[in-house]
Amino acid sequence: MLGKFIAFIGPLELKKRNDFYLSLVKSIIGQLLSAKAAATIFSRFVMLTNSLVSPERVLMLSDEALRGISISYQK
Repeated sequence: MLGKFIAFIGPLELKKRNDFYLSLVKSIIGQLLSAKAAATIFSRFVMLTNSLVSPERVLMLSDEALRGISISYQK
């Protein structure tokens, strides 16, 4: 059955990312959101970090700043 879907859709092409931390952050932000909402929030996050997304930089951000760009406390 799965073979029929693969034949119909074609091979899955995954993009390899070099920045694993950035990929993890993007995945967490995108959970349970529409793709458009996740992209908007992620864009705000990148701007908030001045495009320096790293564990150290994220730890410097306040909870209020993160909630201000729609990132929930749980995330």
